[in-house]
Amino acid sequence: MAPPLAPLHWGLTRARTWHLALAERFVPPHVSSDDHESRRRVSTLVGACVVFSLIAPPYAALRVAIGCDEEAVAILLGALVSWCAPTVARRTGRLGLAGNMAVADLFAVLLFISSETGGLHAIGLAWMGVVPLLAMMVGTRRSAWTWTALCCLGAACFHELDLRGVDLTNGLDQDTLRHIRFMGTLLLFIALPSLASVFETAKQTALDQARASNERLAATRDDLA
Repeated sequence: MAPPLAPLHWGLTRARTWHLALAERFVPPHVSSDDHESRRRVSTLVGACVVFSLIAPPYAALRVAIGCDEEAVAILLGALVSWCAPTVARRTGRLGLAGNMAVADLFAVLLFISSETGGLHAIGLAWMGVVPLLAMMVGTRRSAWTWTALCCLGAACFHELDLRGVDLTNGLDQDTLRHIRFMGTLLLFIALPSLASVFETAKQTALDQARASNERLAATRDDLA
């Protein structure tokens, strides 16, 4: 008898295989099979785009249902534009640029929807924590700290506007804002472990490839000895 979680394990394995196969299509031609770090970054970048592309439609549907068509378009457009980052990585080989493009896209979308649904009190501001996290996963520590500073600046601007009594609710009532925060919170709870899983998959794959390369090198050295 199959264990109760066997279908879930099968599904996760298939998703992992599909993710790695998709990421391989965006690896720059000049990146060798032994450049495991570059491959890890590309794999993480592609996985992040997949996660955001899956999360965007339900959140955009909620925005349409409550009459916020502009925010829905921004969310869907942001998910679509995010795929420019892996394409740039593939065509130019500039992984740092590609990573920052994806992060900038997420930052811009979150900044816009936060400014339309409450500013300091918007769930989009809580999502800002994902921005430096993603920057760390697909880029460098310097990039992550730069985006952290920008997120803090954005939060400070919303705080100042809130102190001045500027209304950023876009005419939405409290019940509608409550539904938006609830849905955004649920999706945040889904996004964080999904991104962590993507990163762990990419890292483990890179480690496995490095281990296989070392074993082949050791075997070749023994043959020549």
